Amino acid sequence: MGAVISRPICALIGLLYPAYRSWKALNTPDHEDDKRWLTYWTVVAGVNAAEVFTDSLISWFPLYWPAKIGFYIWLQAPMTEGAMHLYNKFVHPTLKQHEDEIDKALQNPTKIAMDIASHAGKLAEQGVAVAKAAAAMSGHGKNTSPPSSPSLGPASGPSHVASV
Repeated sequence: MGAVISRPICALIGLLYPAYRSWKALNTPDHEDDKRWLTYWTVVAGVNAAEVFTDSLISWFPLYWPAKIGFYIWLQAPMTEGAMHLYNKFVHPTLKQHEDEIDKALQNPTKIAMDIASHAGKLAEQGVAVAKAAAAMSGHGKNTSPPSSPSLGPASGPSHVASV
């Protein structure tokens, strides 16, 4: 099963169905179903965050997509309570251990956003520098545009247009 078919199935099983069930849970007086779906979303958020780093490494394995679909089913199935197991075994203890640090870091969301933007900018600059160096080493960094023709003169267009 390829990604073209599996991605929509994953979205349906892992996101849309749980979103609908969460909405239904919010509209019942019972708080147990609220807890179940909040636990699911907490675990899925952690899984999605980890996928940012691992997806490109493992998504090409032949059984990746069927395994991912099965994982989503395992997380939410009432008879397995996979999300509750992962939450109790990993998520809760980890968050509890680092709760004060996380709370302190989240007190200033503007600083967090600025730090992330600054870091992303530095990474982009490094990526551009690496790409330029690689292009120069492979000979692709040479100017390959055709020489300008003296008969065409400078670029045409209105000279009164202000630069932005």
